[in-house]
Order: sequence, then structure tokens, then C-alpha cells
Amino acid sequence: MGKRDRLAKAFVRAYRIEAYTRQEGRCIYCGAFLSAKTATAEHIVPTSRGGSDRADNIAAACADCNSVRGNHSVADFLKRLRKPESCAPARLWICHFNRRINKAVQRCEAFIEQARIRGIGR
Repeated sequence: MGKRDRLAKAFVRAYRIEAYTRQEGRCIYCGAFLSAKTATAEHIVPTSRGGSDRADNIAAACADCNSVRGNHSVADFLKRLRKPESCAPARLWICHFNRRINKAVQRCEAFIEQARIRGIGR
């Protein structure tokens, strides 16, 4: 590995941490909680399709979503994530259910916060 490759990897690592912080430690696709170590650098526009390693093209994603997405477009992946085919890989189903569970948790948290603000349940 040359000096240029090591430098590029260092920038991607820094951008991954930046994206992790920007997304409040959640996967951009399924919303699963990530640790700084388990977050993977997800290229919004895959490098195989001309995407860059710049910070504005890097997001934090869980390993399952990152590997299942591959080099599909974001729109195509989200379509597959919302409604997986019955023969879809297990990892896609994991991402699908993570997304549904995390959305339900967020709705519950919002409901509880509203109840707390209104003073209900005291």
C-alpha cells in the first residue's frame, strides 16, 4: 500500500467519524445505533459509479446495510429496504426490521416526550 492509499484511508476514517457524529450515532438507512468502531463509511455515490472519498459523499452505516447496498443507488436500495422480496438475503431482512423497529421507537419517544410536556401521567 502506497503513501497515497494510506492517506486516502486516513481521510475516509476521519470522514466516517464526522458522519457518525453528524448522524448522532445512527445508521443512515435503518437507524440502528452504532458505536464509533462499528460504524462503516458508506459512500452515498459509490466509488465504482464515480463517487469520491470526500466528506460530503460519506455517511455512517451499519455493516449489514453497507454490505447489502453494494453499489446500488440510494433510491434503489431504499426501495428494496422498504419492501424486500421473499427471497431477499437475510441481511436485507435484518436492515428492514431494524428500520421498522427504530421508527416505532422514535414514535414512542416522541409520544412520551409530548406526554411529559403536557404533564400527563404525573
